[in-house]
Amino acid sequence: MIERAIINTFVGHDVVEPGNYVQMFPYPCYTRDDFLFVIEHMMPLCMVISWVYSVAMMIQHIVAEKEHRLKEVMKMMGLNNAVHWVAWFITGFVQLSISVTALTAILKYGRVLLHSDPLIIWLFLTIYAVATIMFCFLVSVIYSKAKLASACGGIIYFLSYVPYMYVAIREEVAHDKITAFEKCIASLMSTTAFGLGSKYFALYEVAGVGIQWRTISQSPVEGDDFNLSLSMMMLIIDAGLYGVLTWYIEAVHPGMYGLPRPWYFPLQRSYWSGSGRVETWDWPWCGGGAARLSVMEEDQACAMDQRRSEEMRGIEEEPSHLPLVVCIDKLTKVYKTGSKLALNNLSLNLYENQVVSFLGHNGAGKTTTM
Repeated sequence: MIERAIINTFVGHDVVEPGNYVQMFPYPCYTRDDFLFVIEHMMPLCMVISWVYSVAMMIQHIVAEKEHRLKEVMKMMGLNNAVHWVAWFITGFVQLSISVTALTAILKYGRVLLHSDPLIIWLFLTIYAVATIMFCFLVSVIYSKAKLASACGGIIYFLSYVPYMYVAIREEVAHDKITAFEKCIASLMSTTAFGLGSKYFALYEVAGVGIQWRTISQSPVEGDDFNLSLSMMMLIIDAGLYGVLTWYIEAVHPGMYGLPRPWYFPLQRSYWSGSGRVETWDWPWCGGGAARLSVMEEDQACAMDQRRSEEMRGIEEEPSHLPLVVCIDKLTKVYKTGSKLALNNLSLNLYENQVVSFLGHNGAGKTTTM
């Protein structure tokens, strides 16, 4: 406008062309909302505290099932270990999904996260719920007592939030720059990853934009190379990491009920292929010949070499003072349909005035023997 006035003065008349237009830059006005500033720090903390009870109860129920030997009984009946964990996952996910859906509705329609996409809010909370369930699985395989596991699990779950508090203090109080790599390392704790992700919801709400699909991989803070999508990715990695640790620790350290596998069992081809191996034991039954038993590479087979001497000492001697009623010598049965081997060289003596029972999972050959 000043330049146009100077031009008009020099030429002696008003210059109309080209015209000048002035308008406000199209950007939302800055609004200071102290409530959203509190939400940045309090929402993840409130979520962690509100789910402590659910985490403690889930851990207690899983360990109680192991403590009362119910899990071993189900495995004897033929229950696959993976099916057991999937059942617990579905149970926990259904329970937490109710909480996640209710919380999403409160945050969106309670005008807390007014501008954010409700689908992103629900997805973020759901991924965190999955990581929390896997965290419960990891803690449950460490303990054998339900009460102790419940108490320690709640404490460990809450303490895993401490790394986020440390990162927040360094960034906002000390004004240190925390790199994305350092935040990813801290995000190996699922509650820390959740806290870092919740921060971006509050920052975008303060800007009046909210978390949208176009901003999910961006940070509103200049120089910050971390974002909500990285936080969600770390939660998924945490869930997978907790699941792998649960699988390994349960196999190596099954507790007082169960036989441990060697620490290198993932390197054994027999574990992945499921092939059997042949063990030759000397049995005193029916003549004392050598009976060859085919043992599948299941839980008991991995500890067979270590405990063979102990098991041999635990075999009850033949009652020589009782009359022999039934003598089974190397009984073998192969079904024509599917050529399935039901019995393989079974040797057994039955004596008078004794009660004999067969124990084993489905398909072990109990009914075929009788």
